[in-house]
Amino acid sequence: MKVDLPLILDEFICLELKVAEIYNFFHETFSEDKNIWWGLCQEERNHAALIKSTKDVFVPLGKYPSVVLSISLNDLRESNKELYNILNKYKKAHILREDAFKIALQLENLKAEKHYQRFMEKKTSSKLDELFQTLNNGEKDHAKRLTNYMKQHGIDIA
Repeated sequence: MKVDLPLILDEFICLELKVAEIYNFFHETFSEDKNIWWGLCQEERNHAALIKSTKDVFVPLGKYPSVVLSISLNDLRESNKELYNILNKYKKAHILREDAFKIALQLENLKAEKHYQRFMEKKTSSKLDELFQTLNNGEKDHAKRLTNYMKQHGIDIA
């Protein structure tokens, strides 16, 4: 089966920007946690920009990091649909601080986000994968950082 790389990349970019939009919403809603939300928002935007810029360079060459080649278009579409629903639901209703963190952990556990995280943690022998990981510049482990922040600030994880 032929992989529609530009379509997969567009869905991946959309996913990263939707997660950034949700984190930005939390940043604007919860002033006591604005720094963590802003940092995560910017990292998700950076992920989208990285994917976009590497798309522009590598797709014409017929190459792209394996992180994209091993995720299904359906998983990306499912994740994007779920993000859209989450964003619409909570922009219309009052959200509690604890719920924002639980939602963030849920976002970081979407198939596509977990896939991205696993890729960023793996040791690779591909120069292209290594370049992509380097360009990502350590912007990973969002779920772990969120959990640590919650523990440090007495936010219930359960």
